[in-house]
Amino acid sequence: MSTYLVRTAAPDVLRPGRKVEPTVVPVQANDRTETIGVGVTVEQNPGLALSSNASGRLTSMRLRAGDRVQSGHVVARINDVSVVAMESAAPLYRDLASGDTGRDVARLQGFLRVLNLLAEKEISGSYDASTAVAIGRFKRRYGISGDASTFPLASVVWVGPRGIRVARVEARPNSVVATGTVLATGMREAIAIAVSEPAGGIADTPGGHLLQVAGSQAPYRRGSGLITQQRSVSRIAAVLGTSGEGVGQVVTRRPTRVLTLPASAVVTTEAGSMCVYTSASSQPILVEPLGGGSAGTVDVPEATQIDAVLVNPLQVIEEPECR
Repeated sequence: MSTYLVRTAAPDVLRPGRKVEPTVVPVQANDRTETIGVGVTVEQNPGLALSSNASGRLTSMRLRAGDRVQSGHVVARINDVSVVAMESAAPLYRDLASGDTGRDVARLQGFLRVLNLLAEKEISGSYDASTAVAIGRFKRRYGISGDASTFPLASVVWVGPRGIRVARVEARPNSVVATGTVLATGMREAIAIAVSEPAGGIADTPGGHLLQVAGSQAPYRRGSGLITQQRSVSRIAAVLGTSGEGVGQVVTRRPTRVLTLPASAVVTTEAGSMCVYTSASSQPILVEPLGGGSAGTVDVPEATQIDAVLVNPLQVIEEPECR
């Protein structure tokens, strides 16, 4: 009597030479919010001193501790003539007149633009006819005598590039002031958040962007590198604490509709072209990935218009190409 043992072996799917079956899966449409990592740094006003460019009797002082002073605010009256706050990258250093040119003229024109007295396209760095018209309007608005062919340095006081908040008033009404007399000093405070964008910048998207830092967020204009809206600056500066720097994210306000593909479905050539296949026998479809989706996926524009993709093109297509 003989005994036979019969063993049924399971198929070896990893055995060399076994044909791999193509796997096709449907493409999912999703809403994508673009997120870009950035560095953020608090910019502080160092406690600027507001120095007079005029001399004479201080007939009135228009500032109090805690006041926010920006372009167009009347700071004081000296000899009964208004002295107006001027925000700019640097202070003026001379009287200006028709025909003058230079960076200081451009700064004056930028100041007049902020006051809605000059158009953006008229900022030229040259004291021309349009600048003279704007100067005439400025003088009439603030009751400053003289024709529009000159701009007296004594009519303005520099308050830094983004204004100040008054810490202390230094000069008193009815006192005599000279050129260089400090009228008031500003508080040391956060005045802007500098944003370090990645190389290549941030792509334009419908709806714009937000900066997010540790749960606090603010509107952000790509390419500007700055947030200056005071409430937003104060919130973000408080989050960053004493270090004054950290990291954040710039995110799109409005999600973009995309198609999400398995990362394994995307074929990349040595030349950098990328494509997908809808089946093992189809022609390749070129794609432009928007970056990674969730783990193991890639997002492409919705306009790519594909319903399904071959998940394993490298295993089932001999020498797949993107063309």
